[in-house]
Amino acid sequence: MKNIVFTCFLLLSTLSTYAQSGNFSTNDPTASASAFFEALLNEDGTTLSRLLTPDFGIVSFDGSIIDGGTLTQSVAGGYIVIDTGTLYSLRTRTYGDAAVTNGTWRVSGKFQGNGFNTEVVFTVVSVRQGGSWKVASVQMTPIR
Repeated sequence: MKNIVFTCFLLLSTLSTYAQSGNFSTNDPTASASAFFEALLNEDGTTLSRLLTPDFGIVSFDGSIIDGGTLTQSVAGGYIVIDTGTLYSLRTRTYGDAAVTNGTWRVSGKFQGNGFNTEVVFTVVSVRQGGSWKVASVQMTPIR
């Protein structure tokens, strides 16, 4: 009996570790928002596309609005390269099937070969679709 319990525990912890390696939690809007920034840092277009709603939009540093497909292609193609990125001051408020996460991101990298090193405040709007959290919109504002 102890062996069965131990084996079940081991399998569950392995499953938990495997599920976390997908870079985001589908049950937590804060983790999904964090995974968005992690996917940018890791240049992981696959995870990014899984995280985003079909109608995703981001308001970038310069005020332009970019759709999810363009963002994913830019990240996967190396047009946007994040060298370092640190999130802090995350705060999420959940309203049924919608959530708003605010925070600050200290980031450096390159956009089409031009370097940047800045700190931005952000808002991530997530929605629960089919039982999992997806990122629907992101707004970034540089701190001056």
